[in-house]
Amino acid sequence: MKRKAKALDSAQGLCPGGTNSHATTPVPELMSGIFNSRTSSPSRLVGPSASDTVGLLEPLTTPTDKVVYSDRASILLVGFPRAGKHTLSVIASVVLRRQYVDFGRAFEKGMGMTPYDYISTHGMPAYREAETKVTKSLLNTYSEDHVIGGLTAYSSNAQKRLLRAFAQTHPVIYVQRDKADLGDMFGCQNNQEQLYRIHDASYRSYSTFDFYNITWTLDSPNGSNPAGTLKLKQTEVDFVRFLHRIFGRTPKLLRSVEALSASYTYVLQVPLHWLDAHVLEYDKLECGADMVSLVIDPGDKAADHFLELVPRAVATLRRHARAPIMIDVSYPDTQDSANYLKLLRLCLRSSPDFLTVCLRLARDQVKSLASLRGSTQIVGTYHYESSKQARAADELPWTKIHDLAMQLACHAIRITHQAASASENLQRLYDAQVARETWTMPLVAYNTGALGRTSVCFNPVLSPVVLPSMTTDGITIDQAQTALYSSFIHSRKKFTILGQSVSYSLSPAMHNAAYAACGMPHSYGLLQSDDLSSIQELLADPECGGLAISLPFKMQVLPMLHHINPEARDIGAVNTVVIERQQNQSDDTDTILKGYNTDHVGIRECIGRKISPANFVRDSSTALVIGAGGMARAAIYACRTLGIRTICLYNRTASHAEALADHYRQQNLHVHVLSTLESQWPERLRQPTVIVSCIPAHSISGQAAHELTIPAEWLQSRTGGVFVELAYKPLVTRLMNQMQSRSTGGWVVVDGLDVLVEQGISQFELLTGRPAPVHVMRRAIRQQYELVGPALQ
Repeated sequence: MKRKAKALDSAQGLCPGGTNSHATTPVPELMSGIFNSRTSSPSRLVGPSASDTVGLLEPLTTPTDKVVYSDRASILLVGFPRAGKHTLSVIASVVLRRQYVDFGRAFEKGMGMTPYDYISTHGMPAYREAETKVTKSLLNTYSEDHVIGGLTAYSSNAQKRLLRAFAQTHPVIYVQRDKADLGDMFGCQNNQEQLYRIHDASYRSYSTFDFYNITWTLDSPNGSNPAGTLKLKQTEVDFVRFLHRIFGRTPKLLRSVEALSASYTYVLQVPLHWLDAHVLEYDKLECGADMVSLVIDPGDKAADHFLELVPRAVATLRRHARAPIMIDVSYPDTQDSANYLKLLRLCLRSSPDFLTVCLRLARDQVKSLASLRGSTQIVGTYHYESSKQARAADELPWTKIHDLAMQLACHAIRITHQAASASENLQRLYDAQVARETWTMPLVAYNTGALGRTSVCFNPVLSPVVLPSMTTDGITIDQAQTALYSSFIHSRKKFTILGQSVSYSLSPAMHNAAYAACGMPHSYGLLQSDDLSSIQELLADPECGGLAISLPFKMQVLPMLHHINPEARDIGAVNTVVIERQQNQSDDTDTILKGYNTDHVGIRECIGRKISPANFVRDSSTALVIGAGGMARAAIYACRTLGIRTICLYNRTASHAEALADHYRQQNLHVHVLSTLESQWPERLRQPTVIVSCIPAHSISGQAAHELTIPAEWLQSRTGGVFVELAYKPLVTRLMNQMQSRSTGGWVVVDGLDVLVEQGISQFELLTGRPAPVHVMRRAIRQQYELVGPALQ
């Protein structure tokens, strides 16, 4: 853990413009508090002075507006000591290529002494004046391209005004953490809970976002805890995803259809209370849903009851689910609208992808929320308790609901009815289909209650589904999709992996388990062949929906394709072929073959998830790729997408390596060929922190596997790195043994099954158009390997 902290501190000097003194010096966590001048320990917080309590009992409100921020807007982090602000600030500065500036250092530079010494020398009133002066200068000077941290724990009223003004155009993030992890912040004072609430309210009064720093880590699927550096890596992934949400540039994590498209998509409903009661089941959140919805029923509880619950729940969903996150707050007729609005504002502080807003609210109330939404999209909701209610004079008809949603800048509409009879389902589906023909925004429409489940199954946009353990409350994805296939709305498809040596492939077990879990009647088989012409018999089957292409056909198949994805074209190899059949003008069926490459996705995901913050990708980072076949092409491309521009390539046949190097040199990558294992590592290049082995570990077509070990001279990275083994026959290869022996030096080893699952997730989504049930696929791979493992040794 000391090595990790040291690496993080040293990383600050690697930010662009690293000559700035604020970016190069480690920032002690003790600088994040106001210091008690009567003690020698500055690590605890003290309550506000008398001058600071003016207006303290008045309602504390957050800044009144939240915009979509400029890409260059600086980020400000505030929060209690030990909440993780310093670590998150360093992560943000490194990943977003910004400088980190600390208030304590800025104060010392401007005033000639630390805040603690200034208080001791001049007293608190003088310090407050100096603090305001430094804060104003800091926020003006570093308003762009910086991450600002280390502000005092309890702000004066003057500083709050500066911070509120800054928050109008910049993200101000309140970093939260479990109280038990914050330690003894207030010494032995008896009113600790009251002091906590005072400081908490202060942070909220001038911040615009909540980030809950999850400090616990679940056991991994194989029962072992990840190393400490990987826990920090997961925090990095969570925080960077959160920052992208704030700036409105959320990456597409699923390769399936859009959640709001009318293609039979699903939203997994997760009640707030479920998250606390089912910690060991979080992997099930990746069940194949297009969206995950945090369902909050406030009941008679005030919004303040959820101050910590909502940010923690959203952080949990963000960690364990790739799908977009929606917060769905119930609004029964008896609900206090003021409390409801306050709760919605609290939800917006966690920056969910979507937020539901009841359209029964007054227009000005909804508009006030719209001004706060930032990059969160609003789903306007309207519920009829009965069919009679829908016909009542004081209820809005559907057309009026649409007009209202348009005026309030909603992104989608959800209309629900409490079903009184099963016959109402067909009417609901018909009304929705008619509306979609003219409406300009997505419409979600279904009946609620046990009698409305039919309409839920056949509603094409974001039908609500539940986990299998909650079937009394709704239907599962399995049940909903089974209904679609049983009704011939969707058709059964066959998928096949084709290659020269695929008899040992674990992919069929993985994909077939995923189909079964999602209620799909599809099948995934294999065809081993020495000749690519065997593909014709597969394409002749009208049920053939796609192919997985294995060695040695990944490049040979290219001329057969009608469309090649840009990523696959850059790689020069395809491992996934999606088949589309279209009716032409002659009433004949045209078969369209579309080529993709998911190998690079699997490699990239494994590297990105396992490489430690100490080895973050920088301009000088170098990767070593072993091999020169189709997988090596994918490995180089994966490194390129991670930002690694310099690759060293070794292959037993140097001419093949040179040909591959030329391919990527044309794409402005720096590829250096190591012609033999005795070659010296190039002096001008950094030692590799990413190594990918792309060579078979078993014989293929009579050609023996290339047994090798990596020269010690190529493994001199002081911070280790990540080693990815693509082979899994056998699972533990000679190279894996070599690299595992270096784990104490910071090397993390990824086996071939992890890569197989990651590329399989992407392949599943391309072939089916549906999000993958990740936890099912991970479990199926490991179980299948246990069954056939001896044959793969």
